[in-house]
Amino acid sequence: MSASELHSAECRTQLERATANVHAAQERLDEAVLDEAKARQAHIDCLGYLNTPTGDQSASMQEKLTSLYNTRTQAVLDKLSARETFSSSQKELDEATDAVTVAQDAQRKTAEERNLIEGEIAKLSSLSRSIPSTPTTKRSFDSR
Repeated sequence: MSASELHSAECRTQLERATANVHAAQERLDEAVLDEAKARQAHIDCLGYLNTPTGDQSASMQEKLTSLYNTRTQAVLDKLSARETFSSSQKELDEATDAVTVAQDAQRKTAEERNLIEGEIAKLSSLSRSIPSTPTTKRSFDSR
C-alpha cells in the first residue's frame, strides 16, 4: 500500500470516528434539550401551584421549588455543554471531511501522473522497437 493510500485510509478512519462522535453528540444534545424542557415545566408548574390561593406556602414546598430551580439550572448548563460538544464534534467532522477530500485529490493526481508516465514509457518503448537496429561496425584507425 502506498503512502498516499495509507494517508487516505487514515483520513477515512478519522472521518468515520468524527461522524460517530457527531451522532453521539447530537443524541446527547437532544436528551439535554428534553431534560431542560421537563425541568423548566416542573419549575413552572410548582410556581403556578404556589401562586394559587390554596397553594402550600410551607418551607418544604419552598425547598421543593428551590430544588426544581436548581435542577432546571443544571439542565440548562448541561444543554449548553451538549451544544458545545456537538459544535466541536461538527467542526472535527468538517476537518476530517476536508482531509479525506484532500487525500482523495492527491491520490487521483498521483494516479493521473502515473498513467501519464506509463503512457510516455509505452510510447518510448514502441518507438525504440520501431527503430531498425544497425550492426555496430568497428572503425579502424589508420596509423600514419
